[in-house]
Amino acid sequence: MKCIQAPTQMVRAVLQQRVTVRNYRRSCFAYLLEHDGAHLAFHTMTHAFYELNETEWALLSQETAELPAENAEPLAELIDAHFFVPESENETQSYMELFELLRLTEKRKAGMSFYKIFTTLECNARCFYCFEPDHSTLPMTPETVADVFAYIMKTKREGEIVLYWFGGEPLCNAAAIDQLTSMLDEAGVSYKSTMVSNGYLFTPELIRHARDEWKLKKVQITLDGMDEEHNKRKRYRDPCENPFARTIENIQGLLDGGIAVSVRVNVDSHNVESVWSLIDYLAERFGGRKGFSAYPALLFEEFFKWKDLTPSESRRALRKEWLKMRTRMEELGFLKIKPIEKQMPMIHCMSNSPHSAIINYDGALFACQNCQADMAVGTVRDGITKPALHDKWMNNTRVREKCVDCRFLPQCTAFDMCPSLSSDCDVEQNDRLMRKLICSYQLFREANA
Repeated sequence: MKCIQAPTQMVRAVLQQRVTVRNYRRSCFAYLLEHDGAHLAFHTMTHAFYELNETEWALLSQETAELPAENAEPLAELIDAHFFVPESENETQSYMELFELLRLTEKRKAGMSFYKIFTTLECNARCFYCFEPDHSTLPMTPETVADVFAYIMKTKREGEIVLYWFGGEPLCNAAAIDQLTSMLDEAGVSYKSTMVSNGYLFTPELIRHARDEWKLKKVQITLDGMDEEHNKRKRYRDPCENPFARTIENIQGLLDGGIAVSVRVNVDSHNVESVWSLIDYLAERFGGRKGFSAYPALLFEEFFKWKDLTPSESRRALRKEWLKMRTRMEELGFLKIKPIEKQMPMIHCMSNSPHSAIINYDGALFACQNCQADMAVGTVRDGITKPALHDKWMNNTRVREKCVDCRFLPQCTAFDMCPSLSSDCDVEQNDRLMRKLICSYQLFREANA
């Protein structure tokens, strides 16, 4: 076994004591991958990553193993690396215990560093897939902005913080952004900001203002296909002749102004052809451009109370197209794949991050950006007023039944309070993990050439 990545010392210490038994089974967290003639094995809980020889690969390709065995030494190594576990072991429980222990022992800086702020739920677009159509469209008032400022000053950590503008369309209440950033500037707070926007309301003057006054570093902008498809889906209020063309020009303006742009390309069963055309168009218009990135996002997720009724056969076909799109975007340099992390993630999203806050337009504090009324945990004025609910989000360790024994469990937000209900999430998890492992393996080969 060639070690590409060993588990951390903490993981070794926790899992080192093993009971020797006769009958073993392959770990449910064992992920096997053949790439470029190599046999690779990754453990999604320990994050140990090895290149195997033929004997080791043949052993691990079996679902069960017994001791003593003809190949006792390689089997013992696979057992020691937790790729084989005693048949009676409850691996989900082992994962939960390790997760809890690592959360308790991880070193954290005091205070928050990331604030996701809904300036308004109003939006100039009327996308059919929006998860906020029934919410109030009231903007954040100047009084609430002042309360947000006070909350940030009480809770922020030392050093630079990040403001993440969200909505609705956050630019529908640019005055709130102006007010809060001005107050932070006067207080000498170091910050930078990012934004999710449909990109339509930017102007050359606003781009310069956002860069210089809001310290805006990056904007995520959604496109739904080429102009005809995009304009039909956005259904802007009081649109110009071609909103798609205006958005593209604004992307150009943001990049020219030194602000990075990440384009989220929404994909469903009705716009695949238009999305492929869009990918080609983006390659011609922005290929190789510094600060530009793009990725495809599927719309059929059963997410935030919006349920898609696409038949399972169509979903599988669409998944295949999505995978092809990801590969093409990676080839174009739109997607940057990173190597696998040294340790399984402790923070899956903002909902269990002790460093983040989600602030609604009315000053309510939420753990999840879904912002349903029963998810509120407090307000910027009073702080956490529902500590029990807040702790449930922060320390949610109940695994959904569908996620028990899933090999991607340690990589995923699989806890039962999460509102995401994707029925075939394993495809996306598999693709993400596979690309990271290939990246790590290529770096390993280069370092050992």
